[in-house]
Amino acid sequence: MMCYQCGKRKAIIDGLCEPCFLESKPPLIVKNFKIRVCKECGAIYFKSWRDISLEDVIKEYINIDDIDFSIKENQNTYHVTVVARQMFHQDQTHPLVQQAQFSVYVKDSLCDHCSKMHAGYYEAVLQV
Repeated sequence: MMCYQCGKRKAIIDGLCEPCFLESKPPLIVKNFKIRVCKECGAIYFKSWRDISLEDVIKEYINIDDIDFSIKENQNTYHVTVVARQMFHQDQTHPLVQQAQFSVYVKDSLCDHCSKMHAGYYEAVLQV
């Protein structure tokens, strides 16, 4: 059976050859984003304040299982280069390899907990 798109190769995935099948998949698109880092405790704000590393933030942002990335720091900006490998179909013999670059901008801030501590805020629960 021949590929219905190019007509040259053997169709192995839904009537398409593997190169034509991979061309139909969307490219890896990542945008620059900003995070806030608490200057007291080092917690990172990405969706919420958490004790998480920058690497874990990048993995969560990209949300692809098989990725490699490199990070270059430049003052308050991290330049990230990502290489992602994706398998879309069980008949696929080679993963789709895509490369993308984006920046993570870091702003110093105070997390909610540290902000309350510096303001002298105290809270207690009393049970009677």
